Amino acid sequence: AMLEVAEIKLASGRLRGALGLASNAWTLFGDSLAGARAVRVMIQAHAAAGRLQEARTLALQRLAHFGRRGGGSEADRRAEASLNVALSAVSLLEGRPKEALKIATVASNRFAKLNDKAGRATALRAMAEAGLAIGGQSATKTALIHAEEGLDTARKAHDEKEEVAALLMLSRIHLARHELDDSYAFAQGAVEFSQSVEYSKGVAMALVDLGKIMLRLDEQPENVVQVTTEAVQIFEATGDWLGEVDARMVVAKAFHADDMKNYAMENLQAGLGIARRLKDRKRIDQVLNAMREMNVPEHALLLMEEEAEHARRAQDRRRRASAMHKAIEVKLGLGRIEEAFEDAQRAVELTKKSGHKLAMAKALRQLAEVTVVQRRHLESIPALQEAKKLYLEVGNAKAAGDVLQFMASIYQSTGSMKKALDLFAEQRTMYKSMGWQEEEAEALQELAALHMDMLGSNHAVTAIQEAITIHKELGDRSGEAHAVVQLSNFQLHARRGLASDSIKTVQQAKQAEALRTARYARQIFEALGDQSGEAVALQAISEIYLEQDLRQAAIDATKEALKLCQKAGDGMGEARALRWVAWVHARIVEDDVKDGLKPDREILAQALSATEECLSISQGLEDLPGQVNALRRMSTLQRFAKDGPAAMEAAQEALELCEKLNNTHTHGLVLMALAEAALVAKRKADARRAAEDALLMFEVLNNTLGMQDAKKALQAALRLPDEPPPPPPQAPAQAPRVAPPEGGGSGATPA
Repeated sequence: AMLEVAEIKLASGRLRGALGLASNAWTLFGDSLAGARAVRVMIQAHAAAGRLQEARTLALQRLAHFGRRGGGSEADRRAEASLNVALSAVSLLEGRPKEALKIATVASNRFAKLNDKAGRATALRAMAEAGLAIGGQSATKTALIHAEEGLDTARKAHDEKEEVAALLMLSRIHLARHELDDSYAFAQGAVEFSQSVEYSKGVAMALVDLGKIMLRLDEQPENVVQVTTEAVQIFEATGDWLGEVDARMVVAKAFHADDMKNYAMENLQAGLGIARRLKDRKRIDQVLNAMREMNVPEHALLLMEEEAEHARRAQDRRRRASAMHKAIEVKLGLGRIEEAFEDAQRAVELTKKSGHKLAMAKALRQLAEVTVVQRRHLESIPALQEAKKLYLEVGNAKAAGDVLQFMASIYQSTGSMKKALDLFAEQRTMYKSMGWQEEEAEALQELAALHMDMLGSNHAVTAIQEAITIHKELGDRSGEAHAVVQLSNFQLHARRGLASDSIKTVQQAKQAEALRTARYARQIFEALGDQSGEAVALQAISEIYLEQDLRQAAIDATKEALKLCQKAGDGMGEARALRWVAWVHARIVEDDVKDGLKPDREILAQALSATEECLSISQGLEDLPGQVNALRRMSTLQRFAKDGPAAMEAAQEALELCEKLNNTHTHGLVLMALAEAALVAKRKADARRAAEDALLMFEVLNNTLGMQDAKKALQAALRLPDEPPPPPPQAPAQAPRVAPPEGGGSGATPA
């Protein structure tokens, strides 16, 4: 009874009570199956509270305990498998889905040997959840297989609750794969099955998922409100507070879609009240995020500040710091950068007083991020170094690795490439010492790319081949294929060859080697049934064809990549493929311009068309970097078409989006696009101003090449004849009309 109450408290978000009861149950039951069940509740409670290190340590200690017993009885092996499922969930929360998949697979195999169908069904669902988190067509396809097997196993075990969970997992995977009809069918199936077995919570969970899918299907918002309100009522009746919070957030989205913002806010306020009573920081954050998305920024800011005050009164420094974190993000969006910086400093002081190292690390990282927005890049490094140290002290190596990567990106943007290289090497060494092979391989791929920029292809090829070896050892064919694509790019751009070789001979050898490598990568993706991966390989192949002057073959390869992404329903992949189609066409135009030839009008028109499509998709996906790249590419193409005003219009629109992007390097590139467009339009003042602004940006970044380009554009602007003064205004015969502002345009560049 004690253990059952602990599980009920865990499900309803009363984590402290769940942890206390489970701890008492463990003391009572010891190494029995019931004791393992109690430990699993403790692990889940620690993880739900954000104490991932404590959760992992407890799981590993108990697994080591059973390991020392030499396998022991059947009950020991069953308990060990159950703990592995819990550990898999912790790895997933740590942001290590591949590790989570590996651990869950071990659990599934052990349950299979024990003929424990109920246990195996939960392990298979954990495997499916890890595959969903990994993402991509190949991983989610495998996740579907695991989820389907889990559903079949749950049915054989007559485990009704696990059957509902498996149906909902299948629905979520199909949703991630943009297979909306299948997603809807499985969610509806979960509703009907839960009703048939009188499982109220299952009905409510399925209705919430159904509401999310209906919103994606653009169903009438009032229908979504009806479905999800029923879920709220069920959660209220059963006392499932966490479920009610989740349901109210979907109800709010439906009301917001119906332009009934007051009703949306009522549901969010109710959800926030429940989360506050539970002292559930995670749910509080989720509701505040929803409020921010559905309100004008100023209103959202008031809500964040109100939550910070609630937390202050409750003497919960961590919760207060979290609310301040959200408020800082909103202030940055509003351009109130100095206020955001002052708040970030206060948040650091607040978390230091709380003594909570993880909260301190998060606050320090945000302080560094705000400092970067202020364009004081190198001044952010001390805060990041302290954050990295704190993350390591609490055992969060993944977050520490992310901080190292952030520091490396800062050094890259300021031209300190050697320091960036050292940080990526440190990241790789840290992961290697911990035995984190997946993360080590990823770090090696980052290291390889930087080696290519700095030291040339030999160092880059060595690093990427190490990464490929790790992927092979892990049996990660998808990771191997992506690394092989990267290798083909290094081979194409390698600087090598004997002194006796002609330049043409060396180039042909590089191109042939790179093409073989890229085709091998495509073969791996084909074997995996990963159409999005195939598209990535085809994009690499198209660049090689361009180098071989096989223009039509390059165009055909990019179009085939686009069709594969469309067939896979991969929206982001489709945007990338369109960007690549545009890039290949634009590259052909650029090569002709460099050779003093007139651009092919048909190729230019196709490039513009693909770029406009790319912009449209990026807007639909709310992909801000994609929109900026598209508009910058559009500006370049319009400049090649000698349409200066249209080129300026696209660049100015990109410039407006750059204010939200907070990427100084991209900002500088867009300013250069505006300067070059203004030169074509013979707009001396605009060209001069944009070139001067770009020069300042590149000086801040210590970007030598950028500064050289900006100086050239500035000199070209100064050589333009002065523009005639505007005609004097005439007295209007009637009330003056305000001229429409400039705006609009579109465009794209490859990633």
